[in-house]
Amino acid sequence: MFNKHKRVLSALTLMLAVALIFWVVNTPVLVGVSAETAQV
Repeated sequence: MFNKHKRVLSALTLMLAVALIFWVVNTPVLVGVSAETAQV
């Protein structure tokens, strides 16, 4: 039962990490800064 709980916890952590990556990729400010850096 503990192993199942640990598996669910790691799955939630993985989902959170993926959500964070998508948030960073879709943040307009970061996209604008990286675009300006690419042009220079």
